[in-house]
Amino acid sequence: MTNPAQKEVNILLLGETGVGKSTFINALYNYLRFDTLDDALCGHMEILIPSKFTVTDDNYDLKTIKLGDDSNENLENVGMSATQTCREYQFELGDVIIRFIDSPGIGDTRGVDKDKENLENILKFISNYEYLNGICDTLPALKEQLHRLEQRSGVEIKTNKETMYCFDNESFRFLAASKNGVNFGEMDKTSFTESWKRSVAESVRLLQYLGFRDPHKVQDTLTLNEARKIVLHLAKPLASIEQNINLIKDRQKEIDSCTESIKDLQKRLYIPQQFLETIELGYPRTVCTECNREVVNGKVNYKSHCHKHCYLDEVETELLNNAKLLNCLAIQYNGTCR
Repeated sequence: MTNPAQKEVNILLLGETGVGKSTFINALYNYLRFDTLDDALCGHMEILIPSKFTVTDDNYDLKTIKLGDDSNENLENVGMSATQTCREYQFELGDVIIRFIDSPGIGDTRGVDKDKENLENILKFISNYEYLNGICDTLPALKEQLHRLEQRSGVEIKTNKETMYCFDNESFRFLAASKNGVNFGEMDKTSFTESWKRSVAESVRLLQYLGFRDPHKVQDTLTLNEARKIVLHLAKPLASIEQNINLIKDRQKEIDSCTESIKDLQKRLYIPQQFLETIELGYPRTVCTECNREVVNGKVNYKSHCHKHCYLDEVETELLNNAKLLNCLAIQYNGTCR
């Protein structure tokens, strides 16, 4: 099924929050273990990642099916990424190790900053691997997303039979529900049996494709991302340098056209400046970067205060993005002040 020279196949799984990445991994693992739905019903269903979903039984009653239990999976909050951090799940297929890297979803209801944090966590996590054999994207409306990517960055990701795979998690859900005592009609089973057969074929085709592809070196992506960060960090000092150069040119023109005496010019050597004196308070105070503030000679003066007397325990002072401040009375769950 895979290249004999490759004893490990690493696959990164991406996708929007709630699209079903964790369920996909559970389903694919069982598709590869059982050729038919009848075999799966008679055998032992394996769960790699805890998940939760609802199904309607033969009597149209809604049933909640919960598989496994893990603190890394948030199974209760709808719209919030169920997978909280990147995590590796692996299984053996013959003499080859198949390794899936499950990642937090993109489009988390906690906002764009949380998405950026998730992406940074993904890059940090995959740095532990030498290579990736493939990146599976479970985005809905995938072709539309890829078209926008090509227009924005000029990067074309081809969509054809070799790069696209269609899976139906419903047959796996049927298996899980049946194992949990939910009854279905014979007509439903017939439909899910065919769905299972197609998903098994797609699972085999996916691993065959990835197993014979040249792996992508993770370090190439990390180096590119680091270069991007450096460019972004240089933007502000470069703009400041350009501003100073233009200011010097203006002063040179002013000197060349100046007719004042040296004594008059000496008066203009000194420019009055304001300096802020830092006075340590006898109590902690919480401020956020969104509130009214001014910067004077490199020092920040907050004109308004989010929480004048904040007595949270074990909170380091003068620190931005401190997660413990989410417990402050003045800070909302999304990280902004009230």
